This record gives sequence, structure tokens and C-alpha cells, in this order.
Amino acid sequence: MLKRYLNWFDNEPADELLSATGSSLQPKLVALGAMYPAKRAIRSLCVTCGLMAVRQMQEYDDHALVCVACGGRVEVWPADMKMRVRHVWLPGELAKRLSDTVPVVLMPNRLWRLAQVSIRQQSVTVYLLRCTASPHMEPVIAALERDLAGRQVVLTTKEEFPVELSDGQRLMIPLSRVARLEAEGLEFDYETFANTVVPVDALAVAAGRQRRWFKLSPDGSRLRLQDQELVLHRKQCRFVLAIAEAHDMGEERPKQSWVLDRSGHSRENTSLKQICRRPEIARFIDWSQGEVAIRKVALPHDYNDAETAK
Repeated sequence: MLKRYLNWFDNEPADELLSATGSSLQPKLVALGAMYPAKRAIRSLCVTCGLMAVRQMQEYDDHALVCVACGGRVEVWPADMKMRVRHVWLPGELAKRLSDTVPVVLMPNRLWRLAQVSIRQQSVTVYLLRCTASPHMEPVIAALERDLAGRQVVLTTKEEFPVELSDGQRLMIPLSRVARLEAEGLEFDYETFANTVVPVDALAVAAGRQRRWFKLSPDGSRLRLQDQELVLHRKQCRFVLAIAEAHDMGEERPKQSWVLDRSGHSRENTSLKQICRRPEIARFIDWSQGEVAIRKVALPHDYNDAETAK
């Protein structure tokens, strides 16, 4: 239910009108306040400038409509029922469940500061990021940096998110991993959330990076052990970045479950092959006994230990 709603929540433009027919979920969302009630809508085409528009209408004099751009005459289609997402609802509900507070808009319909919470005696600022199709992350990163107040945790509306958003002081967590949407309302799993957020000591992290025996590019796409290099892609990058982050915090062999959670992978992944199908990843990454680590030395090219590569 939550993932379906988040698909609508992420639609562009933010005020897009959605069909109000064929979904039993929408009336429940209206009752919760997550969507506006359905209204009669008209699709029109301007015969002068060619603008196609969909507008919600209360009156029924459809043929008196004019173009919203140039005021020209429009052709209209038969009316149907449309509804819109209430983007204030989700950040409001999350802020209420985190600390019974009100969210602060950092970027309209894109980024909200939800709350500041204490996890294991460390202050953490929590945000919600609406993941649109826009590839431009610079404004989001700039807004987060302007708002920087210690450790940042960003809840994302999609499982996938740009690697550059995450760094040593900023953790990205897909909302679907810590929340559920039921007919009764939004449920937030604070225990899972808190267990995912590991307190970070900046000085300890800096010292940990000095102790690295490996080289890892900032985006996680290249892992180098001496003269051997492994190229990674997309979620594989987040997987290795999570291992490196644990190392920098003093955990050279973190739990597999923690790394999977941290990198946005499902805990149903039980082997390296499910993370990366290329067998050479086992030359660089040790996956065994419930733990995962970056090897001190890359194994030989002809390495084919099926137990490790599982």
C-alpha cells in the first residue's frame, strides 16, 4: 500500500491530476487525508496555441472555458473524475511519529526537515526527500548542507537514490524499509529505524580512513587492492561504500544484515552473486559466517571457491 502511494506521491508535476477510477486504495487515502477528494475534471485543447490542459471544475458550463495560457477558444473532452496527492500529509505524519513536531519545508514539494531525534545519545536530524525523475541533485545537496546540524538521515520515497547524496555524515534510508501504510494510517517502525542509524564519531571516522588498506572512489564505483581493481555499478557501489563506512567506524567485518540494510539491499540476499553476478567480486570481498569484509589482498584471478562466491 505504501509503495503504491509513494508512486503517486513522486509523480511530476506535483499537482498532477490522477484518475479517480479503478483503485480501491484511493478512497482510503482520502479518508486518511493523504489525497484530496475526487472532483470533476475536463481535458481541453487550445485551438490557438495548442496547449493541452486538464482542470478540475465545479461548474458544468464546459463550453465557456478558455485557454489558461492565451485566453483562446478550447475544445473539450467528456468530463471524468480526478484527484490529487496532498503532499503535506506524508511529511506531517512522519514528523508527528518521530517527535510529535511539525515539518519544515526546505524545498517546496521536494525536501522536508522532519525532526531532530536522539539515538544512542547522538543527535540525528531526519529529513524526507521526494524522489522525482530529475537527475539534478545539486540543489538537494546544497539545501542539506545549508541545514547541516550534525548527523543527517534522509528518508527517501524510492529504493534507488543517487550515490552522491550519501556520505560519512549523511545516511539515506528508503522509507518503505521503516514504514507501512495501512487503512488505519501510517505506521513507523522506530526500532528498525534506530538500529539502521549507527552513531558516527567524525574523528573516529577520519582515523578509520587513515587505516584503510584499500582505495575506494568517493562514489564507490572503483575498489582497488594494491594493483588490482574492481569496477562496480549502481547498488553495488552502495554495498561497498557501506562496508567501507563500517570499517571507518572500527568494524572491519560488519554483519551482512547491517551492510544489506545500509546499502538498500534486501536481507533475502544470501550470497555475493545476488549483489554482483560477476564472480570476480569474491576476489575482493569476503562473505562468510554472517559477516562481510574487504579483503586485505585480492585473491588470484583463477580463484573459484564456490563456498565464498555463493
